[in-house]
Amino acid sequence: KHYAGMKMVREKDAIYFAICIFDSHLKNIREIYRYTHPFFKRKRKINHVNIRVSSYFVFNNKIFVDGGKGIINVYDENGKMLYTINHEFEPIKISKDDKERYIEFWKSDIKAEYKVYKQRLEFPTYFPAIRDFQVANGKIYVLTNKKKDGENELIIFNLKGKLLKKTMAPLLETNMILPHLFCYYTIQNNRIYKLVDNQDKETWELHITEPLLANR
Repeated sequence: KHYAGMKMVREKDAIYFAICIFDSHLKNIREIYRYTHPFFKRKRKINHVNIRVSSYFVFNNKIFVDGGKGIINVYDENGKMLYTINHEFEPIKISKDDKERYIEFWKSDIKAEYKVYKQRLEFPTYFPAIRDFQVANGKIYVLTNKKKDGENELIIFNLKGKLLKKTMAPLLETNMILPHLFCYYTIQNNRIYKLVDNQDKETWELHITEPLLANR
């Protein structure tokens, strides 16, 4: 009966992105989570490995929200908190190469923003625990910032947060600073489906992985 969506909220000198529950006429029923976007907080430093509109996913009338610091909050269809999943993720330190990649991304892909905000950019010591996540087929699939041989770590949980498997996924970044634009992919039927831009052939390809979990 309801919609889950996101809206922008302005208060004083800050702008927030709020995840809300709306009725069938898009009337706001309840705000369940908000995140302050650092671009819109005057004179504050910008942690640009964690510029994010907090991601959320709806599955079986429940709303799963990335609450930051490795926490996923779970709400019912009315926005009532049901429980919290708090997994102790391995801390991934930001290397010199990582910093150079991010700066190069700003300079090449978002030049105008770089000119405006470059004096405010800063790097924390570690990456955020959760890079991106999806919920499908009764599982939570969490991408972290751990990389190896061009792949990213994918951690699979059940809906209550019980660890089922850790694996590496062949997913490449398409937008470094926005996790919800991480890659053109989705997870269904225990497999990853991703769109790959083959620039040599000037075509798009659909790549499908082997099953992520055995006998599922």
